[in-house]
Amino acid sequence: IADHAVKLAFKIADALKENGVKFLSRPESNQIFPIFSNDIIKKIEEKYLVSFWEKVDEANSAIRICTGFMTKEENADAIIRDILALIK
Repeated sequence: IADHAVKLAFKIADALKENGVKFLSRPESNQIFPIFSNDIIKKIEEKYLVSFWEKVDEANSAIRICTGFMTKEENADAIIRDILALIK
């Protein structure tokens, strides 16, 4: 059951890394902790349920994105697409 969630979390993490997003810690499970500007986080939160995790500096914070056994591939694709549109 967990393999599916981990696979999708890594898919999201890989897409973000390929586009220059840094992480608070190396992705190892179905939880990933990307770092974004606080303004970008506000925009992500308008559409997705993510958790504030840690302030990195005055302008940037890490959020937690978590996938589960019920997360669909198209959901992972959607958050990738939406986040990349915000950061480009």
